[in-house]
Amino acid sequence: MSKTAAPLLNTSSTIFATGKVVILDSGFYVLQGIIELQKMGVFIAAVVKKRRYWSKWVLGEAIN
Repeated sequence: MSKTAAPLLNTSSTIFATGKVVILDSGFYVLQGIIELQKMGVFIAAVVKKRRYWSKWVLGEAIN
């Protein structure tokens, strides 16, 4: 478990299996944590901004 995903799971453990949505800051948007939360019945909403260091092969507009 990554250093970011573990605290994310710990802080949201009280709402597992409720189907609620957690709104994340871009600093907590870690794929491993999001997958684990989805397995636990928690959904994610996050703001993803195209920045200077955006991945070369990912189209920024495709995220919309």
